[in-house]
Amino acid sequence: QDDVQLLLWLTDAANEKYQAVYVTVDEVQVHRAGGTWRKVADPDKTYDLLELVNGVREELGLALLPAGQYTQLRLLLKTTPDQGTNLLSRSHPFANYVIDQNDVAHELTVPSGFQTGIKLVHGFTLTKGVTTELVLDFDVDKSIVEAGNSGKRLLKPTIKVVDLKPATVIGGAVTPVDRAGARVTAQIYVPQAADVKDQVKVQAGTVTNLQGVYTLIVPLG
Repeated sequence: QDDVQLLLWLTDAANEKYQAVYVTVDEVQVHRAGGTWRKVADPDKTYDLLELVNGVREELGLALLPAGQYTQLRLLLKTTPDQGTNLLSRSHPFANYVIDQNDVAHELTVPSGFQTGIKLVHGFTLTKGVTTELVLDFDVDKSIVEAGNSGKRLLKPTIKVVDLKPATVIGGAVTPVDRAGARVTAQIYVPQAADVKDQVKVQAGTVTNLQGVYTLIVPLG
């Protein structure tokens, strides 16, 4: 019986290189252990990921699914944008693109997002009578790759799936007052990592707002 709620959110780690990063999500699917893929959301919407920082989330969809084990999710992106406008008050020139600091739009090439989808291998369990909330957290810094001198930009998404139940929200302010744009991260130390650069792992990151205030959604465990 379909009596378990799965609520999906979209958010993003902060980035200072671009004014805006737009992606157009067609649908979201989940895969049940031993079963098949099933659509759980079809937002058909163009999102500016850089608006979804400092704890801001955008709801992707709410679905009713059978209780049980699920092995992964995947995002299917579109090749055409929605009818909205971007931060320059212009129609979206592409479905997936960035706007740099000079107000120039650059289309993002998506190697697999249209055909097979962007797969997120993250197992989760739906328990009867309990709403599970998952946040799909883009890391723009790692997700956009500039292809040499060609000028092309590839979207190879690095997306962290955060279960809000074992997560915590950390907020505060950076002093002096009104310290806007300061980078704030929550990190863990992983001494067993073989490579020294992997011994410090960033769990969440953002930048402060105009008042120097920040909010982080930090996964636990």
